[in-house]
Amino acid sequence: LYARSVASDRKHVLFIDDAVPVRIAGSGFVRANDLIAAMTAIGFAVTVYPLATPEFSRFSLAPDLAETVEVIQNGTASRLAQFLRERPGVYDVLWVARTHNLELVCFALEDALENSPRPLLILDTEAIAAIRDAERARMTQQPFDLDAALAAELRHAALCQHIVAVSRREAEILDRRGFADVTVIGHVRDVRLTGRRYADRSGMLFVGAIHEIGSPNHDGLCWLIDEVLPLVERELGWQTRLTVAGYLAPGVSLEGYRNHPRVTLCGPVTDITPLYDSHRVFVAPTRFAAGAPYKVHEAASFGLPIVATDVLNAQLEWQCETDILVAGSTDPVEFSRHLVRLQRNEALWQKLRAAAAARITAENGRDRYSEALRRVLGSPIRSPAVPSGDVLKPVL
Repeated sequence: LYARSVASDRKHVLFIDDAVPVRIAGSGFVRANDLIAAMTAIGFAVTVYPLATPEFSRFSLAPDLAETVEVIQNGTASRLAQFLRERPGVYDVLWVARTHNLELVCFALEDALENSPRPLLILDTEAIAAIRDAERARMTQQPFDLDAALAAELRHAALCQHIVAVSRREAEILDRRGFADVTVIGHVRDVRLTGRRYADRSGMLFVGAIHEIGSPNHDGLCWLIDEVLPLVERELGWQTRLTVAGYLAPGVSLEGYRNHPRVTLCGPVTDITPLYDSHRVFVAPTRFAAGAPYKVHEAASFGLPIVATDVLNAQLEWQCETDILVAGSTDPVEFSRHLVRLQRNEALWQKLRAAAAARITAENGRDRYSEALRRVLGSPIRSPAVPSGDVLKPVL
């Protein structure tokens, strides 16, 4: 265990999540991957403990994780307690990603939390599920008790010394519920504007992982194709093209759109840059969600102007008509109008491209991101142990 690294004085982080965070899986795993990379760069030794059987092979993990990151291949929620008993006192930080995982492992962490010194337990909410469920209920006009749902989801959060939220909006919700030590750590993106001219681009791009039927990405994509695209086609005719890229979980199929005359299904794409370089507009049609939309930050970092729903812009808090174009999540007419505007108006396209890239630089830069992570985790170096009762005297 201690031969993994020359730097034996480094602090160790146990990163607990649904699965090993492969970037192609999307849905919060890109952010988790960035967090692990940043922890490693700062100087922490990281062990990744997935609670479910990995969907991806060991070989597919290699490009996404530093070689110094340890991955527990056979980790499950039921084995976590035994795993921690086998490694007493090893971990200085226990980082639990997503509230439902804290529910699964809170009792398994009891022994570790009784160690001296006690490890720092951090809950990274990633996206508060109750907010997403409330948005879905609003969209379908169903009753929903948000306060009760939040209380149930966060009932174990008091065990944690610190909570990390992905957005200012969710941090304020946690603060109102009495959690004092909350830090916002969102997404990190380097601005790398793609170079192709406006005139040489065409079509709309959708990028998003779909892990289950009826999920936010699946619902938004179906709404876009079924209700928005026909309205766009009335204005643009044969120029109406939508490219769909992203991971599809086993059991999820978009074959119903395979022969759609205006839709191209790409599936998972290893290098997404050429798609951002060739398209003119990025579409984010999500109608219910929580957290923060990584796909919007990514599109902006590549310089692709975005049309998004008001649900997503409430998370972003960007300026409509300056940084982004925003339409109501139940208004296909307004959404289609914005798509047509961006396809035809180069001045608007250039304005949004520049403003959104400036937003990313100001709000999602690497230095700001790393500093927030340092404040949460502390120094990556273990403090030297001093035997009890000994007095340190200067050497003359």
